[in-house]
Amino acid sequence: MKTLEELANTVNTTSIAEMVPKVILDEVEEAARARRFGRNLIRINDDLVRTKGRSIVIGRRGTVTASDISEGEEVTASEIAYTSNTITPTKSGCAVHITQEAIEGAELNLIRDSVTEAGIAIADKEDSDIIKGLLKYTVDYATLSGAATTTISGGLLVYVDETESNLTYVDYVDGKMVHAGACTVTYWQSSHSSDNFTDALADGNTWATSAYENIASAVTEVKGRKWNPKFCVMHPDALGGMLKSTMFIDASKYGSNEPIVNGEIGKIAGLKVLVTTQMPAGTVIVVDPNRAAWMAVRRNLDMKRWDNPATDSIELYFYVEYGVSCTDTDAIQLITNITSKSSNL
Repeated sequence: MKTLEELANTVNTTSIAEMVPKVILDEVEEAARARRFGRNLIRINDDLVRTKGRSIVIGRRGTVTASDISEGEEVTASEIAYTSNTITPTKSGCAVHITQEAIEGAELNLIRDSVTEAGIAIADKEDSDIIKGLLKYTVDYATLSGAATTTISGGLLVYVDETESNLTYVDYVDGKMVHAGACTVTYWQSSHSSDNFTDALADGNTWATSAYENIASAVTEVKGRKWNPKFCVMHPDALGGMLKSTMFIDASKYGSNEPIVNGEIGKIAGLKVLVTTQMPAGTVIVVDPNRAAWMAVRRNLDMKRWDNPATDSIELYFYVEYGVSCTDTDAIQLITNITSKSSNL
């Protein structure tokens, strides 16, 4: 980031207060862009930026079928059905405070670092919201008593806190937990259909030994629904099984003209592999980014500046407004039962 003196020479204004916001916004956006990966997994609609609406309806288009027709036979007409998905953006933000002492002391690293961290925080929040939209999960917890097997109604778990010592086994697909004693376990439950779940333990396989087969199976499911998956996204904890596969191609082996997106480490089963801690450790997703979900943007990155006399500091507040929704579940497949405590119960 430039010094204030350098800014004065590059911006056509005599007011430092006027020129700093735009430059800082550019710095924050640059930091966020270098960090974020989630936008590669979805489509973006910014119609609300130019209107006064607070929500937008994204329609999922249905299909029609062609058939053989005998001579003189009338063609049966059909209408294209649309499924409406309403996305209502919400506001996110973060703030940084820079003291007058820091500014006068020319502590430029502090100023730059504060702005950079704001960009990283905004990018991480956005990526987390995109993953939550794709997985369609809600966070809950179970209070488990004694030594028993407890079933979570509805099953289809994408994350379970396996650090609880009394938790022995988890069946993510059926939502069953085996525990040796009393404990409270946090879990994330998805509202996706069971058709969107691939069990890594099916047919006696495990994620550690059959990651490629699991991913290939998920790809087959999505392609069987007539969509084209392009990304496989996982938590670093799930890397071990995949890296052991001879079918994995490291990004360092790509040709010089191969574009690489943020978080990409290689390819497997024709998919770009993205690794991020924003993904829950219990699930891997295979997704068609051109179909699965939308991000509706209501307000692009914006900043409010306040020279606070009470603390003798400059306070910078950054805001965005957006919403994310998985609008077409046919274009995504979740692979579960991949953790060390996973079991078919």
